[in-house]
Amino acid sequence: MKFLHRGRVALFIGLLALLAIGLAACKPDANVDIIAPDLGERMIAARTSGAVVAAEPTPMPVLADLTPEEIYAGLPDDVLAAVENADPAAGETLALTNGCVGCHSLDPTAQMTGPTWYDIGDTAVQINLGDMTSGDSAQVVFDVVVK
Repeated sequence: MKFLHRGRVALFIGLLALLAIGLAACKPDANVDIIAPDLGERMIAARTSGAVVAAEPTPMPVLADLTPEEIYAGLPDDVLAAVENADPAAGETLALTNGCVGCHSLDPTAQMTGPTWYDIGDTAVQINLGDMTSGDSAQVVFDVVVK
């Protein structure tokens, strides 16, 4: 009787492994239509013409092209106050003190773990700081578009 029970357990585990492998093999197709404001009209036009519809991503602005109002729009008051009172000269000290230079560099050709800081003033950065109170730098998620 124990042999049958072990066989069932082994069969169950095998089926679960096959299911996991099958699900892992199902990856999304990056060429499939995604949600976009004009997707409905484009899909109708594509069906009638037989063309393939490809939604273009919204381009991120370059920081150098934005006005100060656009740069700081939507920031909480305490963050705005911190930006207004910030000392740009303290940036190097902060980067050294917090170990940022271990992953980032001003040299665009350096192979570092983090992105380069070269020409950072001409880039638009979107940052989700997550829970920075824990000091876990892995919580920082960002997207940088270089001009």
